[in-house]
Amino acid sequence: MEENILVITTKLEKIFPCGFFDVMEHLPIHLVQEAHLGGLVQTRWMYPFESSKQTIKQQEKIEGSVVQGHIGRETGDFYSYYFGDDVSCSRNKPNRNDEGDIDHLFPPISIFNQYDRGSKTCGKRGFTNMKMQSAMTHILLNCPEIQPYIKNKKTNNSGVCIQGDVDGTGQTIEYYGVIHEIIEVRYSSWPNKKIVLFRCEWFDPSDKGTKVDHQHNIIEVKHTRKYRSYDPFIIA
Repeated sequence: MEENILVITTKLEKIFPCGFFDVMEHLPIHLVQEAHLGGLVQTRWMYPFESSKQTIKQQEKIEGSVVQGHIGRETGDFYSYYFGDDVSCSRNKPNRNDEGDIDHLFPPISIFNQYDRGSKTCGKRGFTNMKMQSAMTHILLNCPEIQPYIKNKKTNNSGVCIQGDVDGTGQTIEYYGVIHEIIEVRYSSWPNKKIVLFRCEWFDPSDKGTKVDHQHNIIEVKHTRKYRSYDPFIIA
């Protein structure tokens, strides 16, 4: 792996977009050499020793101070399970970003159980009606307590894809789009006849708007390029 990882990473950069690569994708280049030089990670992990340094009270008896501090910490954690919820201890210690606005004994709905704290440089501003409606919709859709009220009533718009004609190379053209409206068409007849349509906005299916990598099954759609022909409706 150490010999081939550079070639493998170079080949991956030809397939995936640049935004895919961050520090995690480059770690295999360095981790192999680090494992050869340092050995197993559990033998050189310094966190247990660094945390134990806080319990040292006597410099001339370091080992005894570490053992005594460790026993005291374990005993305190064990006793905390017998305390009430109103007793402050290590088990129910608030988060460092908790401003104390949430009552942990009588919590509100789960969407409000967020621990955050703004910096001193943060300002305040209002929302326009459009932004407020969009923000409130997003908040309610991500609240578990609201799900029973909206279940089986609406569906999330995750985009649509339909197959079209066959091009000159023998490949089936696929059209990708976004649903803008759901329409129910009713016919004046007996018995009543109706059909549901999706009004969609389609993206350019050519190579300038849609790029398909059939080998790795990766599809990239350029949202700024739209399909020129007016053919927005498909059957739901």
